Amino acid sequence: TDEALVDFLQDTKRAMPRVELLRNEQNRGFVVSANRGMRRAEGRNVVLLNSDTIVVEGFIDKLAACAYADERTGIVSPLTNNGTICSVPQFCADNDLPADMSVDEYGRLISDTSLRQRPELVTAVGFCMYVRAEVFGRIGYFDEDRFGRGFGEENDFCERAKAAGYAIRLCDDLFIAHAGKAS
Repeated sequence: TDEALVDFLQDTKRAMPRVELLRNEQNRGFVVSANRGMRRAEGRNVVLLNSDTIVVEGFIDKLAACAYADERTGIVSPLTNNGTICSVPQFCADNDLPADMSVDEYGRLISDTSLRQRPELVTAVGFCMYVRAEVFGRIGYFDEDRFGRGFGEENDFCERAKAAGYAIRLCDDLFIAHAGKAS
């Protein structure tokens, strides 16, 4: 319903022919819409990114590097200011962005000070998830019947991925700003 976003997406599609814009006739909720997009990836890796985020330069490369750091990793989420277990500087809190730094500057600080340990997570956080294509082939997509409009679908998805032998990791050298509950 955000016409400014619709205009931006249509302009992006015109400027970049490889972009495919999928629009639903009616609001079917996050889970159905996300699955529709992920299915269209047809054997490619997917970055699921909420519209209320601000990314930094090189974010896809960092997510991919974390996802391919070992063979077990299937799903990755980055650090953020508002993403429960991925939140910094305060864990499981909605943190304000530093008033004296841009998102890019804060992202560089995170990257420059990261130990790049890429720890395992109990679950990815849905504001930003990088999913290797092979995961979809093994476990499918989000459960539309149980999680229709959203909230909790990524937890179920990650539990199924872990049961299939995949690890969920934190991309601890990447920061993506997240407003939260505004997508």
